[in-house]
Amino acid sequence: MKNLILSFGIGILFLFLFANVQATQELEVYYKLNLNYSYGDIKISLINIEFFSEKKDNFLGTYFAEVLDYEENVLEKTFFGIPNKILYDTIDENGAISGGGIIELNETSFEVFVPYYENAKEIIIYGESSNELTRKNVNEYSKLYNKVSESNESKIVREVGKQIPEGENLTENIVDYWWILLIILVILLVILFHSLNKIKK
Repeated sequence: MKNLILSFGIGILFLFLFANVQATQELEVYYKLNLNYSYGDIKISLINIEFFSEKKDNFLGTYFAEVLDYEENVLEKTFFGIPNKILYDTIDENGAISGGGIIELNETSFEVFVPYYENAKEIIIYGESSNELTRKNVNEYSKLYNKVSESNESKIVREVGKQIPEGENLTENIVDYWWILLIILVILLVILFHSLNKIKK
């Protein structure tokens, strides 16, 4: 009976780990750009790497961000708009809505999500007329950059590690070595069934 309970517990543990592996493999990875808009100009104040279980959409518009690799090839082109328009209502003396309109802000801060690439070097932001507004080097988040740096230096501090939430490294290890867990489970089950057969005899 104890062996059956142990077998059931191991099976549940394996299913849990396998489910986590599958969920991790399906995560969408993005650059989260914190942008400051001021009178038609845009500046990038901060870039983080974030993980999501589904695709992220941006505010629709004709501005766009390009992700370039080390050969200046365009890896991604993401369109977005400026969320600087606010709808408002006017209320009469009786408390009823009597009208309204739109207020356009000259300055605002917002976020844009751009798909992540391991070999990305730079992100460039363009305006409505396809004029370049700003650019930001993102090679510190690039795995290609880290490989080059590690080959040139004996020790390197990976800044990208500061942007990944605690626990991601453990999840990555599970993804890399899930097949080892599968082998261990199979061995344990074989031993368990062999022991049960001996008991029955």
